[in-house]
Amino acid sequence: MISVIVTAYNRKRFLPYALSSIIKQTLNSSEYEVIVVKNFVDETSDAIIRRHGFREILCENPNQGIGIYYALALKECKGDIICPLDDDDIFHPKKLEQIKWFFSNIKGLGYVRNSISTFNGHEPMIDATPRNDNFKDVLIRNIRSSNVSQTLLFPFNNSSIAIKKDVLTEYYDFLSKIETAIDIFMFYAAYMADCSVLFTSKILTYYRIHESNTSQQYDTNQSDFLAKRLGLYRHRVNDWKIIKELCHNTRWEYEADRTILEHELAVDLLEGKSRKNITRSLYRYMLKEFIGIGVDRAQAVYHLKKFIEPSSWVYRGALGLVAPKKIGGIIFRRAWNTIQKNQVAVKK
Repeated sequence: MISVIVTAYNRKRFLPYALSSIIKQTLNSSEYEVIVVKNFVDETSDAIIRRHGFREILCENPNQGIGIYYALALKECKGDIICPLDDDDIFHPKKLEQIKWFFSNIKGLGYVRNSISTFNGHEPMIDATPRNDNFKDVLIRNIRSSNVSQTLLFPFNNSSIAIKKDVLTEYYDFLSKIETAIDIFMFYAAYMADCSVLFTSKILTYYRIHESNTSQQYDTNQSDFLAKRLGLYRHRVNDWKIIKELCHNTRWEYEADRTILEHELAVDLLEGKSRKNITRSLYRYMLKEFIGIGVDRAQAVYHLKKFIEPSSWVYRGALGLVAPKKIGGIIFRRAWNTIQKNQVAVKK
């Protein structure tokens, strides 16, 4: 049996859509159960939960992280496969049917991450058959024993993951301490369990982009953006320390340690420096990147003064990004291309 764990913290408006996507599953309802963990009462969602026999756990302590939501649900789960669903995301109608097939047909499988499609505003158009993303499926046998690159497999989005229950129960004490990074934790739990993992190109999850995404903040002013980003980094420092402890004496303990340092530096930056200093540092970094790809300095300076507004996606993306230089370069080349296109459009 599959246990779908739906989590919702403070947000009421999206939950009915998430629950509706479960009701529409092609897998027979006798083959899965639904446990909803939330910290509010909502007439619309509660009616759906009662009507379809879903179970509900009310978790009202605002100081508890998302990990305790999963820890509470895990104690109630009857299934041997866990499928998380965030309140603002949506499952493809064949998600659970496909997940069942993977675990039934791939020996030793303990973890699956499927592809996602993003949407904003209206509910997405969903094909009857799941579309494939533009990569080949990756199946890794006994991941801890392999030499696979962490960069290739870096997890994102709870709702695109399915994991064996016994993998999570093995690390229950760690799970309950996680504040936000459940997706990252589940991957490392699978790594420590040394099970087989599958990254499938099938798009089985729809990820909603909106102003209150935990890791992606949109449509907010500069002050709110910086405050949210600071809060995210503080949570991640806590979560990566737990993951470091989880991965003790493995080759990825070092990676966790490095990530903790990066996030601590980001917290120091956002806490200890004025926005003016942050903007100035970002300006210098972007200028260096533009000159590095052959852009004339005077022309780069002229456009940067216009382009590096605190509300722009370049400013926010660069500030929020802790990434290798190669990825940073891609972002800034894209920014420069956008400037050039806008300049051509104005001339016409």
